[in-house]
Amino acid sequence: MHGEPSPNALNRLGEKVVENYNNTSNKEPGGLCYETCYARVKQGGNGVGLSIPAWSDTSTFGIIWGSLIAQRGRKDVPEEYKGLGAAGAMV
Repeated sequence: MHGEPSPNALNRLGEKVVENYNNTSNKEPGGLCYETCYARVKQGGNGVGLSIPAWSDTSTFGIIWGSLIAQRGRKDVPEEYKGLGAAGAMV
Protein backbone atom coordinates (compact mmCIF):
# COMPACT_ATOMS: atom_id res chain seq x y z
CA MET A 1 0.00 0.00 0.00
CA HIS A 2 1.16 3.50 -0.79
CA GLY A 3 0.32 6.56 1.24
CA GLU A 4 -1.50 7.02 4.49
CA PRO A 5 -4.73 9.06 4.56
CA SER A 6 -4.30 12.63 5.69
CA PRO A 7 -6.80 14.68 7.67
CA ASN A 8 -6.09 17.54 5.23
CA ALA A 9 -9.20 18.02 3.06
CA LEU A 10 -7.12 19.94 0.53
CA ASN A 11 -5.47 16.71 -0.61
CA ARG A 12 -8.66 14.80 -1.52
CA LEU A 13 -7.53 14.38 -5.12
CA GLY A 14 -4.12 13.00 -4.23
CA GLU A 15 -5.60 10.63 -1.68
CA LYS A 16 -8.17 9.39 -4.22
CA VAL A 17 -5.47 8.75 -6.83
CA VAL A 18 -3.49 6.71 -4.28
CA GLU A 19 -6.64 4.85 -3.16
CA ASN A 20 -7.52 3.97 -6.76
CA TYR A 21 -3.95 2.82 -7.42
CA ASN A 22 -3.92 0.65 -4.31
CA ASN A 23 -7.26 -0.91 -5.30
CA THR A 24 -6.39 -1.71 -8.91
CA SER A 25 -4.84 -4.95 -10.08
CA ASN A 26 -3.45 -3.16 -13.16
CA LYS A 27 -0.48 -1.33 -11.61
CA GLU A 28 1.44 -1.12 -14.91
CA PRO A 29 -1.10 -0.57 -17.70
CA GLY A 30 1.51 0.23 -20.34
CA GLY A 31 1.38 3.10 -22.81
CA LEU A 32 2.91 6.51 -22.44
CA CYS A 33 3.62 7.49 -18.84
CA TYR A 34 1.98 10.91 -19.08
CA GLU A 35 -1.20 9.38 -20.54
CA THR A 36 -1.35 6.78 -17.74
CA CYS A 37 -0.80 9.51 -15.14
CA TYR A 38 -3.53 11.66 -16.72
CA ALA A 39 -6.00 8.75 -16.72
CA ARG A 40 -5.33 8.13 -13.02
CA VAL A 41 -5.70 11.79 -12.07
CA LYS A 42 -8.86 12.14 -14.21
CA GLN A 43 -10.38 9.09 -12.51
CA GLY A 44 -9.42 10.49 -9.10
CA GLY A 45 -10.92 13.87 -9.97
CA ASN A 46 -14.18 12.22 -10.97
CA GLY A 47 -14.18 10.36 -7.67
CA VAL A 48 -13.96 13.53 -5.58
CA GLY A 49 -16.04 15.83 -7.77
CA LEU A 50 -13.19 17.82 -9.35
CA SER A 51 -13.10 18.75 -13.00
CA ILE A 52 -9.79 17.95 -14.72
CA PRO A 53 -9.35 19.60 -18.15
CA ALA A 54 -9.96 17.35 -21.14
CA TRP A 55 -6.85 15.88 -22.77
CA SER A 56 -5.60 17.32 -26.04
CA ASP A 57 -2.07 17.11 -27.44
CA THR A 58 -2.49 20.64 -28.81
CA SER A 59 -3.90 22.40 -25.73
CA THR A 60 -1.58 24.35 -23.44
CA PHE A 61 -2.66 22.02 -20.61
CA GLY A 62 -1.76 18.91 -22.65
CA ILE A 63 1.54 20.33 -23.86
CA ILE A 64 2.60 21.15 -20.30
CA TRP A 65 1.25 17.87 -18.83
CA GLY A 66 3.03 15.67 -21.35
CA SER A 67 6.07 17.94 -21.81
CA LEU A 68 5.32 17.69 -25.51
CA ILE A 69 8.33 19.53 -26.88
CA ALA A 70 7.56 18.74 -30.53
CA GLN A 71 4.10 20.35 -30.49
CA ARG A 72 3.66 23.57 -32.43
CA GLY A 73 1.96 25.32 -29.47
CA ARG A 74 4.99 24.69 -27.25
CA LYS A 75 6.38 28.12 -28.08
CA ASP A 76 3.28 29.73 -26.57
CA VAL A 77 3.76 28.01 -23.20
CA PRO A 78 5.25 30.36 -20.59
CA GLU A 79 8.88 29.48 -19.93
CA GLU A 80 8.27 28.83 -16.22
CA TYR A 81 5.93 25.91 -17.08
CA LYS A 82 8.05 24.20 -19.72
CA GLY A 83 9.24 20.77 -18.64
CA LEU A 84 7.15 20.69 -15.45
CA GLY A 85 4.84 17.93 -16.63
CA ALA A 86 1.69 17.03 -14.72
CA ALA A 87 2.57 19.09 -11.66
CA GLY A 88 3.04 22.21 -13.77
CA ALA A 89 -0.19 21.63 -15.67
CA MET A 90 -2.17 21.36 -12.45
CA VAL A 91 -1.03 24.75 -11.15
